[in-house]
Amino acid sequence: PDLLPPLALYAALQPGRVTRFTHAAFLRRKESDRLTSITETLNALGAHVRQEQDGLTVTGVARLHGGDVSAWGDHRIAMLAGGDVCGRAPPPWRRTAR
Repeated sequence: PDLLPPLALYAALQPGRVTRFTHAAFLRRKESDRLTSITETLNALGAHVRQEQDGLTVTGVARLHGGDVSAWGDHRIAMLAGGDVCGRAPPPWRRTAR
């Protein structure tokens, strides 16, 4: 149950690859409905995730983008959103004269 968020993030970052997670309906009864929260969070960040009755289907993309997301009251979903940030390059910074 604790591995689906990072595995879904990994699957979302495999361009063109379709990954299915099945037999996971029990995750609807965790701190959040994790199938819904993972789907909504990753899609808000630019992924292609479809929620199934007992799991998820993730189609990988080249990269995710930032976005406004909710943690759904679930620390695993907060870590999922934070994990996305770790995989992206930092914004270019410019020095300015003082």
